[in-house]
Amino acid sequence: MPVVDLDGEGAIPYVASFLSAFRPQAVEVIFKTDRFAKLSYLPVIAASDCRVWINTLWASLCGGHEDEKALSDPDAHWGWVLDRGATVIQTDCPEELIEYLEKKGRRNL
Repeated sequence: MPVVDLDGEGAIPYVASFLSAFRPQAVEVIFKTDRFAKLSYLPVIAASDCRVWINTLWASLCGGHEDEKALSDPDAHWGWVLDRGATVIQTDCPEELIEYLEKKGRRNL
């Protein structure tokens, strides 16, 4: 499973080539800001039958939508991550995230 810094140059061509050559189960994407065009590539990853992994442990990995903020406003942060196509969320708050996912009807077992 590749971990791709979307802020890096050549990130999209790298992911595209990795998807076609290896058909990974997941791609972890990291990004410092939530306002840039490369985020529009996340549905392309998902459409290739690949899970989109977003790490919400620290702000610098998920455009500022980290766990600490999600605890007080889950829709604005975990919801934002889900709305961008995340199918895997790495968190330090699994109980709270599971509760949120169940409340929103978004927990897939």
